[in-house]
Amino acid sequence: MRRESSRSSNNQWHPTQRRACSILLSLPVNMDYSPKHKQPFTLTQASELDIPTITKEIERLENSLFHLHRTQIELNEHLNGSMGEDRELLDVIKENEDVIASQKERITMLKLALEEKGVNARSGHYDSSEVDDGTSDTATQRTQSTTTTGNEDSRQHEHDEREQRDDGVYL
Repeated sequence: MRRESSRSSNNQWHPTQRRACSILLSLPVNMDYSPKHKQPFTLTQASELDIPTITKEIERLENSLFHLHRTQIELNEHLNGSMGEDRELLDVIKENEDVIASQKERITMLKLALEEKGVNARSGHYDSSEVDDGTSDTATQRTQSTTTTGNEDSRQHEHDEREQRDDGVYL
C-alpha cells in the first residue's frame, strides 16, 4: 500500500507546510540548547544581553576556571601526598569539578549568544582552551602578572599610608 505524500503531485508544498517551514527556518539554530547543569540564566536571556556584557562575563568565567583548575591541582597534590583518604578533601574536589563543568557550560551558552548576534565566538579571542588545566604559558603569565600587580598594589598602599601619617588627615 502506497502512502500519500504530503506534497501535491507537482512537487509544491502545501501553503501550511510552507508557512511552518519558513517559521522553522527563521528560528535560531541554538534555541534547542538544553544545559545539563542548573544555570542562573537561559540562552534566551543571555541573547538579550549586549555584546560587551557577554564578553566580560566570558572573561570573568575563564578567570574563575583558571583559579579553579589551579586549586584542583593543589588539592590533588595534597591528597596524593597525604596518608589515607580524606573524605572532606574528596568532596571539595568533586564539588569543584561540578562547578568547573557548570562554568564551562555557561561559557558555551554565552558563546552561542554571541553567535546569535553575529559575532564569531569560535575565534581565538574567545578560546578558553588555555585554562583547561592551568598549566599553559599564558596561565603562568597570568599568575606572575597577578603576583606582580598584587605587590605593586601593596607597595602603593604602604606609600599612601606613610603619606597620610606624615601629612596628617585632611578635612
